[in-house]
Amino acid sequence: MGENREERYIRHDVQGGFLYNKAEIDYYRETQAIDVMANLMLGDYNGKGNYVINKGIVDELVKMKKIYQYSFGSTTFCQSASDCAGYGNIDFAVKMRKNTQNNTVTSTLQLLETIDRANGYYQNTNTAPIANYTAPESPSYIVDMLKYFNIVSKKDEGLLKQERNDDEDIELIVARMKYEAEMRDGIMLSVDDLNEALYKKRLKLLAKSAVGKKILDDFSKEAY
Repeated sequence: MGENREERYIRHDVQGGFLYNKAEIDYYRETQAIDVMANLMLGDYNGKGNYVINKGIVDELVKMKKIYQYSFGSTTFCQSASDCAGYGNIDFAVKMRKNTQNNTVTSTLQLLETIDRANGYYQNTNTAPIANYTAPESPSYIVDMLKYFNIVSKKDEGLLKQERNDDEDIELIVARMKYEAEMRDGIMLSVDDLNEALYKKRLKLLAKSAVGKKILDDFSKEAY
C-alpha cells in the first residue's frame, strides 16, 4: 500500500536522514527558505527538503567560464570568471571517480554555495551536483573534461578579465540573484526577528527529547 497524503507531508529529507515530526519539518522549511534568500542561493528546497535548481540556470552554470583554483585528492576546485554583475563569483568543485567495470571515468560538476546564519556565527557549504561528464579513461581525459565544463587555468585569467563579460550568457543567474537581493534587502529586519523566533522554537524542540536536553546542557556549560 502507498503512503497516504498526511504521511507524505510529514516525511522531510534532511542531511543524515528524515524528519517525521510536523513541528520540526516546519522549522527546517522556514530555515531553508531564509537560507536561500539571505545567501542568494540559485536553487530552492522542494516540499521533501531536496535542493533543486532550474534547468536554465544549470545550463548557464555548466557553460560559464571557470578559473581553476587548486586540487585536493580527486576533487578540483574552480571559480567563475565572472563576478555575476557585482553579486560575486560562483564556486564549483569537480569530483572524479573511476568506473572499473567499463574502464571509464565520471566527473561530477558541483555548485558550492556558502550559507551564513546569525551574522556569520554559523557557516556551512551547500553542495549541489549539477552535471556529469563520462568518457573512457585516457591520457586526454582531464583536458577533455576541463573543456567540457569550460574550466581554464589561472595563467589565462589576464585575458579573461577583458573577455569575461563579452560572451557570458548568465542572464538567468543574474536575474535570480537580483530578485533575491531585492527581497533580502526589503525584509532584512523581519528576517532577524524570524531568526530569533526560529532559534527559540529550536530550543523548545530540543527540550522535548533526552538527546536534545543533553545538547542544551552541553551548550549551557560552554556558554559559562
